[in-house]
Amino acid sequence: ILCATLVGIVLPEDKFGNRDSRNKDVNGVVDFSTAIKLTSSKSLEPTSLSSQSTVLSDASAVLSTSNRVRFLFLAVFFRFCAGLTIGIWSAPFFRLAFPDDASSYAIINAMIIGVCGVASGMIGGWVSDRLAEKSASSTTMLWDESTGRLLIPIFGAFLAIPIWHMTMNASTFEGAMFWLAMKYLVAECWFGPAVAVLQSDVPSKYGGAAQGMFIFT
Repeated sequence: ILCATLVGIVLPEDKFGNRDSRNKDVNGVVDFSTAIKLTSSKSLEPTSLSSQSTVLSDASAVLSTSNRVRFLFLAVFFRFCAGLTIGIWSAPFFRLAFPDDASSYAIINAMIIGVCGVASGMIGGWVSDRLAEKSASSTTMLWDESTGRLLIPIFGAFLAIPIWHMTMNASTFEGAMFWLAMKYLVAECWFGPAVAVLQSDVPSKYGGAAQGMFIFT
């Protein structure tokens, strides 16, 4: 997941949104006659082009936006898989590892998710916004605004690896719950930055398709 995200960040981005400057004269003033002709021709064009848009074509357009978007979707897919795996198998594991505390696990786990998970999402989103602002305003940064946002989930994912190891190898139930709380605190900061990068990198006309693909992954 981390390698895919990092590769998506460092690979050169595709160029989009280049505007055709042929409708400007040498002084940069818009040629209004040309603009009127273009407007008239667009108004007379059939609307069949929009009807040709399909789910698959929009999904392909989203994935064609940039290398970062493609690898971000791959990373999100594996991140959702990891989260679902932990959610499904953590309860049987803790029930077998600490049978005397099986009844307490459900309550404590719900509190950890509700407090640490929410706090991680909010703090991670806030910090990623600050990094994005700093990246956009600074001329010395080695990365752009979207990359600045993704530094938070990358750091959180790296930090969650040893913490999850400590959770699985804790000798006491209290220790396991402490490390589980720490894991949620550092690992759940990825959601907000990932959505923000999709919203900023994907063209607005494909925003709904991008969000649908994000949830589907």
